[in-house]
Amino acid sequence: MASQPDNLSPADFYDALADGYDAMTGFAARTARAERFVADLLRLRGYSAQAAVDVGSGTGAYTLAMARLGMSAVGLDPSPEMVHQARRHAERLPGDHVRFVQAGLADVAAEAPEALGLVVCMGNTLPHITDTRILQDNLADVRKALIPGGLLAVQVLNYDRILAEQERIVSIDTQGGESFVRFYDFLPDGLIRFNLLRFTTGNGDHHLTSVLLHPYRQAELMTMLATAGFRGIVAYGSLDFAPFDPTGSDTLLLVAAA
Repeated sequence: MASQPDNLSPADFYDALADGYDAMTGFAARTARAERFVADLLRLRGYSAQAAVDVGSGTGAYTLAMARLGMSAVGLDPSPEMVHQARRHAERLPGDHVRFVQAGLADVAAEAPEALGLVVCMGNTLPHITDTRILQDNLADVRKALIPGGLLAVQVLNYDRILAEQERIVSIDTQGGESFVRFYDFLPDGLIRFNLLRFTTGNGDHHLTSVLLHPYRQAELMTMLATAGFRGIVAYGSLDFAPFDPTGSDTLLLVAAA
């Protein structure tokens, strides 16, 4: 049976995906990449962190990666089903230096461990905050929650390129007998509707879910970070810290210090 597409809240959108999210994104490989990224980030900035928060933690890849690197790590996600999946993964991690909470960017200060030294917000999480005033306030609160010199790493898609090209189809993938088609609707108010069509290969059963995104460009985000009080803001075009190319990079990674 097909459902009618709706603009869901981020929590409801990811609740609907939670049971198949790890299969769709490859959890083991994603966690290994996350661990490499965090270790490389700290080496690049000549920095070490004792406590960290992962905003938009999903099923926990970056949170668990930071815990494996010896940090006290907290994962925040608005989806209770994603939090449930992440806690199941955490059960296999020895010790009690990782936890997951149903929360978001606005809750970093309340949920952060003491001496918070690192906040990561990966996987295109920020665009789910479609109100720029709310995001600006949230970023200012994150800066205040970090210790002096603490780092914030934000990864979003390269909306400079996406808006220029207006390409609707994002990707088509098949995993474990299911296929996933990601595509955009470019809306008149400047927002983007992100759609995920999920169907079982062979029998035609399918389900369409949609969520609204604000396509934050590089210049807009860098201005917001500076306004929030961050310094040393650097833009990269990949998780390998390649230079950012607004016309060619797939991703935008911003790293800034409190």
